[in-house]
Amino acid sequence: PAGAPRGAAREALNAATDRLLSAVGFVSAPYLGAAALPLGEPPSFAAFREFEAATALIGEADPTLGAAYDTALIGAIERRLTRASALDSGFVQPRLWRGVRLSWSYHYPWVIAALDTILPWARSARDRMTPFESALAECILNSVNGISDNALEALRRLARLAPNSPFLAEMPRDLADINRPRAALAVATEWYHAHRETDSLGGLVERRYWTTVAYLQHFIGDHKAELAAARKARATAPNNSSLLRDELFALSALGDTATLERLLDELATVGKGQELFGFAGDIYLAVGQDLIAHGHLSPGTRVLKRGEAWFDRRRGGPEWAGQVPFRAAILYHALGRDDEALAISRGMSRRAPFDVRYRGLEARILALRGDTAGVKREMAWVAALSAQQH
Repeated sequence: PAGAPRGAAREALNAATDRLLSAVGFVSAPYLGAAALPLGEPPSFAAFREFEAATALIGEADPTLGAAYDTALIGAIERRLTRASALDSGFVQPRLWRGVRLSWSYHYPWVIAALDTILPWARSARDRMTPFESALAECILNSVNGISDNALEALRRLARLAPNSPFLAEMPRDLADINRPRAALAVATEWYHAHRETDSLGGLVERRYWTTVAYLQHFIGDHKAELAAARKARATAPNNSSLLRDELFALSALGDTATLERLLDELATVGKGQELFGFAGDIYLAVGQDLIAHGHLSPGTRVLKRGEAWFDRRRGGPEWAGQVPFRAAILYHALGRDDEALAISRGMSRRAPFDVRYRGLEARILALRGDTAGVKREMAWVAALSAQQH
């Protein structure tokens, strides 16, 4: 303004430039676009940079490699989004994307606690949001306790408003969660055709699509199509244990136990990658249980015994950490080693007292033993925890 000190004018110009850079950033960012622009003044550029880096991590996260469970990835996204909010308290989108991301993630106790702070705010602030932000809020509110048609419609709106955003890609597994695999397959194919020509992420589009197809065909029961899709997915990353698991599941359903057991030998050489449950012992557990579920008791038991040996070799060593002990407890229970399974699950429950998985395994074993008093104790604990959370 005329007459203002030169320093003040420069400061005002710098502030305006800072906000303009944010606006341009929204329009040009790979996973945002003009529809994602907030109401009123754009955020500070420093806040936008943290936010945009988080959306890139979300967009490029590969669920086929365990992104929903990857605590390092979840933590990196959390840090970026919370820093963005701290740098500009009026910037609502970091909080919204954080809520959406957490509602997709495995509900660790800390995730539930974080959502408990976001949910009331999202309900109260919807009237002051853009259509894109309002759809983000609806996605959080309608998916935090399980997928609903309203959550799916919110994802659809987000995908229409920002076609390059990651939201349409999330719909197939949400549809599968509510037992609509054919609808999920149609959405996955829609997403694939929209993105396959721009796959600049090392085969992510191909891998994500074919892994999703394999997963859905397992639901539908077309196991030949499942196997073909699993092999196409694995061709994009042959050394990945999660993709090997998908091929093993298809072979299990087809009853091709000879090929399956030969392929299991590759577990010694494939890379675990970043996924939480990608270690060999968990794959032995899951494939063994799947074989038994498909009526192949003897081969399934043999696979479980291979898993048992894998876990036994790691008891007390450096690899006996993270999810390894709990998955060992489940496998030991499957093979009748219930005293050891109980000891492991109780030890893990003491270290993570609000993780219902550990108490759930304990309750299952107690129920099968006919320990009514023990089961009532565990159910009372679950009821008390549920009352605290809701």
